[in-house]
Amino acid sequence: FLVTDNRIYRIAGRLYSGEAIVRLKAEVKKLLAQEGELSPGRFKTLTGLSRKGAIPLLEFLDQEGLTKRVGDVRVAATSCSP
Repeated sequence: FLVTDNRIYRIAGRLYSGEAIVRLKAEVKKLLAQEGELSPGRFKTLTGLSRKGAIPLLEFLDQEGLTKRVGDVRVAATSCSP
């Protein structure tokens, strides 16, 4: 129930609270507005996660439509529109 209600997110076998995901999305939006792109290394610094934990979250943000992968970095999904 908690997963279907978005109170908990299951991402790559790990559980994250809905509040944590909301805060993460807000931080990523803010960072993208300031810096224009987000590298995996920068995301690791932002979250304190290892690469193994960071990459599934970056892919989740891509799936959510918040970011889009362009080469080795992520950009705001809306900035990729023609």
